[in-house]
Amino acid sequence: MTVPRTAREKSAVDIYHIMLRGLDRTALFYDDTDKREFMDRLIRYKEKCGFSIFAYSLMQNHVHLLLREGQVSISDVMKGISLSYSRFFNKRYDRTGYLFQGRFLSEAIDSAEYLLSVMRYIHNNPVEVGEDISYWTSYKEFIGNPDIIDVDEVLTFVSPNTHPLNEKQKRELLTKAPLPASPLGSIKRESISDAQALEIIRDTAGSSNPLVLQVLDKQARDDYLHMLKQEGLTVRQISRLTGIGRGVVFKAGR
Repeated sequence: MTVPRTAREKSAVDIYHIMLRGLDRTALFYDDTDKREFMDRLIRYKEKCGFSIFAYSLMQNHVHLLLREGQVSISDVMKGISLSYSRFFNKRYDRTGYLFQGRFLSEAIDSAEYLLSVMRYIHNNPVEVGEDISYWTSYKEFIGNPDIIDVDEVLTFVSPNTHPLNEKQKRELLTKAPLPASPLGSIKRESISDAQALEIIRDTAGSSNPLVLQVLDKQARDDYLHMLKQEGLTVRQISRLTGIGRGVVFKAGR
């Protein structure tokens, strides 16, 4: 018997925290070109569908977005962006099949206090894996020149009595500790960052495409996986960046 999908919770103010995950937690982005392609699609759909963007963070294997729904439903927007980016990614890396883990996760945001907590969480996602807070997040748009973020709209919503804010106030507002846990989960910090791990994988495999390990014969693949573990990469990290199952990675070289 097919279990029906649970209806998404509706926000009274049409604001949603959204997370897209790679299938089996594998990578969605291997370099800045991939991330620019995703952002290009986000901007294109924003212009076409009329939604507002309050925050974003592009991580190795997942994306956080904070959006206010426009003329088109968030579900239709995310479906369009996901399909378009999947086609680009599959063509670039000569792969087939699904890229994203099922339908996107979402939570309704109904208060300024909780919206601010989610924004802080999103902007600090890179910090959790050893990156700078402004690395592929919307944080820099709030303290510099806005690009795709609807800064005035979101700051008026979260701080109507003190808007406009100066740069110091914005920094405190967006990063003030302690950081709250998000219901959509967090990523455990690795001792070697994903950016460093990717370079190690590419150097070890002798290829710019980390997915190349998937098409090697079993012995060669397992030898490379064993070398990567010897370099200090975790099983979870290798699996995420190469698309090879954790069980296979764990057994390699044992």
